[in-house]
Amino acid sequence: MVKLQNNYNWDVEAMLFTVLLIGYFVAYLLPMLFTACDNVQMASVFYPDEGRYVQVIRGGLEAQTLRIHFVSYGHFFFNLVLIPLLFLQQFFIITDVHILLALRVISWIFGLGSVGLTFMIARRFFGRWTAWLSACLMMFIPLTLLEYSTIAHPDTLQLFFILASLYFTCMLAEEFNTKYLLWASGMAGLAFSAKYAGILLLPLIAFVFGLQLYRAESLEEPPKIEKRVSQMLGFFIVTFLFSGILLQQSVVTFLFSTDGHIESDWIGDTIELVRIGLFLITLLFVILYYLNWRKLSNSKQNKFQFGFYYSTISLMVFGLAFVVSSPNSLLELQFIQGLLYEGHNTRTGGFFTANSWQIAEQWFDILTSKYLLGFGLFVLGLAASFWNLWSRKPKMVKT
Repeated sequence: MVKLQNNYNWDVEAMLFTVLLIGYFVAYLLPMLFTACDNVQMASVFYPDEGRYVQVIRGGLEAQTLRIHFVSYGHFFFNLVLIPLLFLQQFFIITDVHILLALRVISWIFGLGSVGLTFMIARRFFGRWTAWLSACLMMFIPLTLLEYSTIAHPDTLQLFFILASLYFTCMLAEEFNTKYLLWASGMAGLAFSAKYAGILLLPLIAFVFGLQLYRAESLEEPPKIEKRVSQMLGFFIVTFLFSGILLQQSVVTFLFSTDGHIESDWIGDTIELVRIGLFLITLLFVILYYLNWRKLSNSKQNKFQFGFYYSTISLMVFGLAFVVSSPNSLLELQFIQGLLYEGHNTRTGGFFTANSWQIAEQWFDILTSKYLLGFGLFVLGLAASFWNLWSRKPKMVKT
């Protein structure tokens, strides 16, 4: 019997990449976290959002609560800092500098994690060459990633969970397994709780799941799923019908406001739209319940029950991930206002618009920097040495 032996397996390669990645982020980006951190007002001159985020955390610490008011994004980014600081302030004095550094550390950690996840995804689906190329280009080319990995901003947090959701979505496209659907939905919920644009992952996940469901020839599911679907449809009919009847502005104010009042002109119109939507959804569930009770042909019936059941479960996982990581985004319906904000940014271009000449000028300054040339030549030489070792042909060993 002949087997293939390779002295350098995938685990060693992943370990080496991890060491190089951490070394790069520690040596090059970690010192940048302390830039202008000794004066929050000075830091706010360069990035006004940093001063605003520090004030949000400061307000939560002084009130000793997680019930912060921030509409633009989800609260996951703030909760990662606010929860430990609420505990630590019982023993230490927390200054604004500590808050700023903690926020920047979160950005740094998830920036590092995003590059690592990119390497893992590319290696899993496209091979080692693409993995190294993708990760290296991601570390050196997009200046925005380096920038947002060193300032207080939730972009790298959202990027990490977007990549995680895409990874499980690709796994779902490769193998029709419902656990990948649920993992992708959960990661999308965490991305949504970081910044509300994460909701755009849901159509992609739904498309891949629907395509796999359409292509499936047989669905091995226990007979109990038919009973579960009927019970679920009946529960939804009753729940949404009564929700539409009982939903009033006074109820919304009581449940979602922090002080018993919601001063917003659009709340009343939004409530009416939600009421109409609830009644329409109730009608849809009645139709689905009728079709389920009428018994379609076996193949269509099985796919309908399977698709409806796991679509519902995945939406619940998405919502649960969002609520657990950013529960106070529900207060005053902040997540709806945030969705409108994100939609406006996406429609108008937002941060994606840039001056190409300024970018080229920045890169010219970087590439001609003596520090980058020295560090870059060292990294390239080290990488070339290891690459030469891994590129050796594997030996044929007889056993």
